[in-house]
Amino acid sequence: MKEERQQQDAGKSGGGERQAKDSGRSFKGARRGYMLGMSFTLMSAILWGSTYPIIKIALLYFTPYQISFFRASFGSASLLVYLVFRGKFKTAFPHGEREFLRVFVASLIGATLFWTFLNLSIEYLQPDISTFLVALYPLFAIVLATVLLRERMTLRRACGVALGLAGTYLIVVYSSDVKVTGSYPILGIVSALCAAFSWAGYMVLSRVLMEEKETKENLRESAISPDKLTFNTFLLAIPTTFVLSLVASLPVGGYLSAVSKNDYEPLVYVVYLGVLTSAFAFLIFNVGMRRIGVSASAINQLLFPVVAVILSYFFLGEVLTLSEVSGMALIATGIIIAQVSQEEGERGQRG
Repeated sequence: MKEERQQQDAGKSGGGERQAKDSGRSFKGARRGYMLGMSFTLMSAILWGSTYPIIKIALLYFTPYQISFFRASFGSASLLVYLVFRGKFKTAFPHGEREFLRVFVASLIGATLFWTFLNLSIEYLQPDISTFLVALYPLFAIVLATVLLRERMTLRRACGVALGLAGTYLIVVYSSDVKVTGSYPILGIVSALCAAFSWAGYMVLSRVLMEEKETKENLRESAISPDKLTFNTFLLAIPTTFVLSLVASLPVGGYLSAVSKNDYEPLVYVVYLGVLTSAFAFLIFNVGMRRIGVSASAINQLLFPVVAVILSYFFLGEVLTLSEVSGMALIATGIIIAQVSQEEGERGQRG
């Protein structure tokens, strides 16, 4: 009897140790996933922070609609190469009418409308004011995620977002000679706000599409992978951006005159926007957002005004002002406060 009890106790002890090891491995895996999601969404914010000066230069050669078309074309082409290399070409396209329609809506609001409104805001409004207005999308995205996806909004996260927006306001509004001016300031303001709403909507819809769920018919609906979603976002944006160009009577091939004169600089700008700030940045952002959620991803996007200021200092020779330094400090503090709160919440759930 003693030997049997000892064996039972040993079995219970061994089972407890195995359970503890499994729990430890699960925690480490979740921790790695969280850090990867944080890194990817922060990296995408850095890349997107570089788009404002590049778009402003590109608008000297192209129309807003042409830039959107080229971003969709170069973005989908580079992602197609990636999918072929990874052996995912056969599964890269939507399956069935339902999936096609859902991905098409994501493409419409996340690429066609977002890029077009963003380009119009930069053309018709001062870039600084455009930056601030478009930078409101993390706030819109967090509100949508809280209401529609039931993501939890904590006090510390709300404070972090408020600090980030305050820092952005300091950077763009209290810099020298900043006024709400431009060729069509009202149209620029409306375009910037529409861009912010479009991108916030894309974030929430993408999160839904990348999650497996149960339909009303009690069937499991497969999740769309981040690379498939990103590829189709750009691929389906090609015809819509092309149609916009035609409707506006702005032919897409306008850049050929510059290229024919051996001036390839305009092409470099749209390739950079299409490959790096579109294909690569969208892909890593969707991968990261799938791991950490809409709210945490949106908070990290508050970083892109900081990137814009730093790039202007190093490459355009602009002088840093006290308001810009203070704004960058507020944004960094806000991100840290909000994301530390997020990580503590994740630990609490695992514990």
